[in-house]
Amino acid sequence: MKGATLLGLDRFRANLRSYSNAMKADVQRAATETANIIAESAKRSIVETETSSPGGPPANRTGNLVRSIKVRTKGEEVEVRAEADYAAQLEFLKERPFLFPAFEANKDELEKKIKEYHNLNATRLVP
Repeated sequence: MKGATLLGLDRFRANLRSYSNAMKADVQRAATETANIIAESAKRSIVETETSSPGGPPANRTGNLVRSIKVRTKGEEVEVRAEADYAAQLEFLKERPFLFPAFEANKDELEKKIKEYHNLNATRLVP
C-alpha cells in the first residue's frame, strides 16, 4: 500500500483548530469570571468589617474603597484593582490587606473553570 488516507482527518484538524480557538476564549472567560469573584470577595471583606486591625481588611468608612474595586480587561490580560488613592497604602503599608486575601481564597476557581470549559469543548474534537 503506497499511501493511506484517514477518513475524517481534515474534519478532525478543523475541529482541533476550532477547539484551540474556543479554549482561548474560554480561558479568557474563566479569568474574567474569576477576577469578578475575587473583586466581590474583596468588597465583601471590607463591607463586613466593623473595626480595622493589622492583618485584617480595612473597615468600611465611606464606601469609596469598595466602589473603587474594579475588574479591567485589556486584550488577554485581566486584573482586579482598587483605584482609591489610598488602596495600595492599606494593602501593603498599613497591613490592612483586602485584595491579596481575596485572591488567595479564590485562586483555585480559575483552574476549576478552565477544566469545566475544557470538558465542554472536548466533545467538539470528535466528528
